[in-house]
Amino acid sequence: MGYFRIAFPEKSYDTLSSLSDHRLPFSCLVPTYSTFVEVPASDQSRWFNLNFPAYNATIHLTYYQMDTTLSTYIETSRSFAVQHIPKATAIKQKVISHPEHSVYGLYYNIQGSETASPIQFYITDSTTNFLRGALYFNNVPNNDSLSPVIEFIDKDLITITETLQWR
Repeated sequence: MGYFRIAFPEKSYDTLSSLSDHRLPFSCLVPTYSTFVEVPASDQSRWFNLNFPAYNATIHLTYYQMDTTLSTYIETSRSFAVQHIPKATAIKQKVISHPEHSVYGLYYNIQGSETASPIQFYITDSTTNFLRGALYFNNVPNNDSLSPVIEFIDKDLITITETLQWR
C-alpha cells in the first residue's frame, strides 16, 4: 500500500495588518503559503478565510465586536466544538493567555478520524473583541491520513494565536 507524499514548505510568516482598504480589528502573523480573504457577512460579524490551497484546507474566522455578554460568545464557540463529540475520540483543550496583549481564549484539538473540524479556537480581550476560528478540509474527513497536514497547520494556528494583537 502506498501513500501520497506530502511536501511541506519551510515555515515562513508575514504580518497581517490590513485587507485591501479595510482596516482589520486585529493583526497577527500568518503563513506566507496561505491566502487571507474577507468574506461578505450578513450579520454583525466579519468573516475571513485563511486558505491553504496546497492542502485543500481553510481556517474559517468569525470576528465579533461584542454587543452582549462574553459568556454568550464563549458558549456558542464551545457548542460548535462539542458538536464533534459523536465522532471524536478526545477533545484536548489548551488555554490561550497573553495578558500583555489582552488576548485570552481556548484552543480545541479535536481528535478522531472522522471529525469534520480537527482544530477550533476562540480569542477575546474579554470586553470588546471576539474571534472564533475553525479548520476544515474541503473533502470527506479522514484525519488519520490528514494528520501530517493537521499537525503542520496546527503549528501555524498556534503562531497566529500567540502573535495576535487587537487594534
